[in-house]
Amino acid sequence: PFYLANPSRRFCSQRCAFDARHESPDYYRETAHRFWRHVRKTDTCWEWMGALSSTGYGNFSIKHHEKYDRAHRVAWKLINGEIPREMHVCHKCDNRKCVRPDHLFLGTRKDNMQDAVKKRRMSYGENRYNAKLINSDIKKIHILHWINGLGYIRISRLFGVTSIAIRNVLKGKTWKYA
Repeated sequence: PFYLANPSRRFCSQRCAFDARHESPDYYRETAHRFWRHVRKTDTCWEWMGALSSTGYGNFSIKHHEKYDRAHRVAWKLINGEIPREMHVCHKCDNRKCVRPDHLFLGTRKDNMQDAVKKRRMSYGENRYNAKLINSDIKKIHILHWINGLGYIRISRLFGVTSIAIRNVLKGKTWKYA
């Protein structure tokens, strides 16, 4: 270790000294106190009253403005410990400002996206901003392929989309609900 080679100095840099000071149990308690004083508890959710990101999630400054994290992630860490790699902290209540521990759960990105689709929080189908097909087109595509025997390329030319888009419709990868 650095301090054995340099007995007069305990840390290799000011950064290491700062980190050592701020990872103590007192620092943890101070961070928790600083965090929870920005929370307003209601009957349903515990809402973050501090800074918000442009997407509406709470932001919390960790280590004196050097690092920011989402408030719901910090709440999870304070109650449950570290978040495993590749895991997201998701909301059961769909309130982006909520930091109530029992309203949060861990999930993968896929879990989070599936939850959003299931709760109809994401645009899909003809409601998407870039949709080129509508629900009635999907029915026509199925008829043209399965009854009339047209191939992907011919159908794609009729609707002005790629043959891959047509294949995905027919294989049920997209537009499953139409």
